Amino acid sequence: MYKAEALDDFLKTFRSEKHQAILSVYIASLQAHIEACLEAQSKQDVETLTAKTHDLKSLSYQLGAQEAGDIAARIEGAGKNKESLIAFDALPDLLKCVENIVSVLSLKLQELE
Repeated sequence: MYKAEALDDFLKTFRSEKHQAILSVYIASLQAHIEACLEAQSKQDVETLTAKTHDLKSLSYQLGAQEAGDIAARIEGAGKNKESLIAFDALPDLLKCVENIVSVLSLKLQELE
């Protein structure tokens, strides 16, 4: 699970007056990627899932969310290898992690408002 300490470490790399804007952008981006992954799953579109999990991998690692990044990397690799069952089977774990990240970011944003 994503911890607030990892978020604090990430935010330290930016000026404090930028924190609210950065959190808002990351929250919106993560939520959009969750929706895109769910849509890809409903269509069994492994190519879109692969692309969106590539983005989630990058976003997760940037935020210090190692677990989510690692799961996204597994899904991306499975998608690239045309192993769609493996990719779609791992998706619920990734979405749970990303939703946790969104929750942590949202709480931090509320604290800053």
